Amino acid sequence: MDAPQEKQAAWQQLRDYGKLDEAITHLEQKVAVNPKAAEYPATLGQAYLQKAGTIQDLREQGILGMKADQNFEAALALDPAN
Repeated sequence: MDAPQEKQAAWQQLRDYGKLDEAITHLEQKVAVNPKAAEYPATLGQAYLQKAGTIQDLREQGILGMKADQNFEAALALDPAN
């Protein structure tokens, strides 16, 4: 299994076991503690998108989408090659 497939499988497991909220909380803490590490906001952005895909509320999906975008922008600001 290549890296993108492994990541997708990991996200699927988090969704299946209802652990996305826990992962988001953990990643938010990592971002706060490691403000110069681009991988944490990038992964947090992915987590927000994964969460948005599990809910029906369009307003909440929009909020999660904006949070994802903000984290992707933060990751790019830290590491433009990320």
